[in-house]
Amino acid sequence: MLGRVSHLLPSLVALLLFGGQTFWNFAVFDVTTERRRMMSPEINPVPKPQIVRPLAMGLDAAIADFYWILAVNYFGSDNNQGLCYAQLTNYMDLVVALAPDFRSAYRFAGLGIPCNDGHRWLYVEEANRFLKESLHRFPEDILLRSVYAYYLSGLLGDLDGAREQLVLASKTPGCPVHIAELATRMLTAKGDLDGASNLAAAMIGEST
Repeated sequence: MLGRVSHLLPSLVALLLFGGQTFWNFAVFDVTTERRRMMSPEINPVPKPQIVRPLAMGLDAAIADFYWILAVNYFGSDNNQGLCYAQLTNYMDLVVALAPDFRSAYRFAGLGIPCNDGHRWLYVEEANRFLKESLHRFPEDILLRSVYAYYLSGLLGDLDGAREQLVLASKTPGCPVHIAELATRMLTAKGDLDGASNLAAAMIGEST
């Protein structure tokens, strides 16, 4: 009899432990609180570039990749949409400070940071800061320059600045025709007929 009980003892202990854990989960686990926690936006401390850069010890690229992944995950979480992805600028500041020639990071920042909260556009100036910096490094990048021109005209009402950026884009090899056409129209609307004619002549010359 004792032998039979001792044989079943491990199973009885396991059953008691499982039962106790199950009871504890039901007694303590608050479904509403857990759901609220899962749906809450992330508020993560992102270190300043001026603090991280001196401590990187030659691992700048690896640290930039790490925070690049965190930034993409942060942007991909619907929970953070309610705050218009307020921390995305902090992530991208650190990424480009550690990897200043990482072109995709500038594109992601330029396109991802502006957010409409239902009433107005937020963080446009922050996005333009990344775009301006990127154009110093990649002046031939037509996508970056076109996005910058769009923000200047469509979101900030700076038609002169947008016109300047489109003219520069139109002079870049491989520029799509529709960008050059838009630049020509904006020059004409400003009254710069000589500039519009020269740009149109350049378009015709490239197409022949």
